[in-house]
Amino acid sequence: MQLVAIKALCRQAHIEKVEAGPKGVIVAFRENFSPIRKAWCAISRTRLVREVRPDMKIVFVREFETAAARLDGTRQILRALAAIAMKKRREARR
Repeated sequence: MQLVAIKALCRQAHIEKVEAGPKGVIVAFRENFSPIRKAWCAISRTRLVREVRPDMKIVFVREFETAAARLDGTRQILRALAAIAMKKRREARR
């Protein structure tokens, strides 16, 4: 069920790919999703972001001791990105 929730958050945030490992999470967005590009500044100010790559990938640094912690941490990051994406979509409609 947790993977289903992660997939739903990916769809909401227009995320194409997520890679989660013991030291962090890498997120790749779909190329055609411009509202998230406008949110790069807000995203890059968070203390967990190590790098925003030119290839549209964001590296979130976070230590995960267990697989369950990795899954939960990934879901938290995706939930925050989905909230930013939804906010940007609402602003674009105005």
